[in-house]
Amino acid sequence: MLPKLPPLSPAESLLAFAHGHKFGTILADPPWQFQNRTGKVAPEHKRLSRYGTMTLEDIKTLPVSMVAAETSHMSIFAY
Repeated sequence: MLPKLPPLSPAESLLAFAHGHKFGTILADPPWQFQNRTGKVAPEHKRLSRYGTMTLEDIKTLPVSMVAAETSHMSIFAY
């Protein structure tokens, strides 16, 4: 049986996905944290738990420049 590897960080996952390729178009929909109408941080609140999110600081550390071609454009969904 193979040993279990630790999970990749979001940055490592991005670089592994790119596998050395550079992209001219990047469409991103990062898993933002946000507050719902009641002031709870969603979707981390237990009743709203749907998926893990990243803080803005974590999103800003993603190595997008390492997967973007020299001439490229990016579209990002923002809530």
